[in-house]
Amino acid sequence: MTTTDLWLVLLSAGLHALWNLWAKASRNATIFLGLFQAATLVVTVPLIPWLDLAAIPRGVWLVLPFTGIVHYFYQRFLARAYATGDLAVAYPITRSTAAFVALLGPAIGDRVSLAGGLGIAVVVAGAWAVGTNGRLDPRRLLAPDTRFAWLALGTTVLYTLADKSAMTAFNGAEWTSPLPRGAVYFLLVNATHAVLYGPWMIQALGWERTVSQARDEWRPVLGAALASGASYALVLEAMRTAPAGYVTATRQISVLFAAALGWWFLGEQTSRARRVGALLTVLGVAVIGVASSG
Repeated sequence: MTTTDLWLVLLSAGLHALWNLWAKASRNATIFLGLFQAATLVVTVPLIPWLDLAAIPRGVWLVLPFTGIVHYFYQRFLARAYATGDLAVAYPITRSTAAFVALLGPAIGDRVSLAGGLGIAVVVAGAWAVGTNGRLDPRRLLAPDTRFAWLALGTTVLYTLADKSAMTAFNGAEWTSPLPRGAVYFLLVNATHAVLYGPWMIQALGWERTVSQARDEWRPVLGAALASGASYALVLEAMRTAPAGYVTATRQISVLFAAALGWWFLGEQTSRARRVGALLTVLGVAVIGVASSG
């Protein structure tokens, strides 16, 4: 991972924590996620003239239906996780993808060094310490405030591997579009799972509730759309050349950002275990940076 890749991922992490704060603080996270998805589509309409579909590699088209379905379930699980648990509990679990991606990395051509593996392990340990408040009780895996967070984690692992495959295909193809590959892929993925999520949301929660929340929360919805799009595009750009395990692990510093935001804006309580977990996350990122620069 180069220094440029590292900064791309850190910026992505900050933006990701920010839009998740807005989702958690919203009246209804399920509707909020659908609204910012729709806002993303509207905001990106002006980019369509620069979208050259013919230049998109075949490998991307093959991955797109799968990752669109996985993202649909990710948003449903994430909304339920925020309805049942604190941001500082649900968020670290859903972002603890690194260990699983690293284990499956060889299947997509990634190699992680011993030092890099140590850094990933430290990041994941820190994230889980924040999410579980330092408890080792296995019953926490099925606790009401964590069960949907674990399901969201599973979908995150799946779409991370799919996204890495798609960005590898992009990296091997000639590209002349003024739009970055990551931005193009984000637009395609968002459109794909919006077709599934939007109709389901309206059917489940109703048009009137959706319109009412849109009227009251259009500012954070728009902010989340911009932050989410930028965050996703930045991390995908890094994935073009950096190993998925390193990228995903480094992005876990968003756990520190989310814990701070939850405490400051939502009044969520902190503890020694969560503070130690946040520090472990930062330490793990440092280890990864040193390992990948060697």
